[in-house]
Amino acid sequence: ASGQMEKAHALVERAAGLDPEHDAVLHARWVLANLAGNDVEAQRLAKARVARSPDDPDALAALAAEFLYVGQHSRARRAFGASVRADVAAARDSQVEMPLRIATHWALVPLIPLRRYGLFPVALAGIIVVNVAVRLGPGWLGLPLAGTWFLYCIYSWVAPPLVEWHVRRS
Repeated sequence: ASGQMEKAHALVERAAGLDPEHDAVLHARWVLANLAGNDVEAQRLAKARVARSPDDPDALAALAAEFLYVGQHSRARRAFGASVRADVAAARDSQVEMPLRIATHWALVPLIPLRRYGLFPVALAGIIVVNVAVRLGPGWLGLPLAGTWFLYCIYSWVAPPLVEWHVRRS
């Protein structure tokens, strides 16, 4: 497989010799940087494509994919939205933008730790905080903290489907 990457790099460099700033060359370099796992270079190339042609839906989608990969969901949603506005017929971008609109909704901000770290570490942190508060603080502090944790758990089950229903409806 490494031989194929070298061949692809050689082809792209040959094309770059003809026109280094051509969109196809920048796109091929972006694809190769992604395949090689070079995130910094891929994001730089995606930004260069958008700077070169800010209304190109493919360049905006590439930039959005880079933002999504590094966990910048709000910026990815804006870039996918711009891509959809640049080419309304780009159904793939609108299909990606809707889940991003849902994931970045203000009502789901309290659930960011669950999305970022997963259920087990967040639950373990909640249990540790409640136990430490009961053992080191006043005895009555455990009940409000445990109640808050219980309400957070209920919220994490109820809020996402309600937000999805609300966003899809509007």
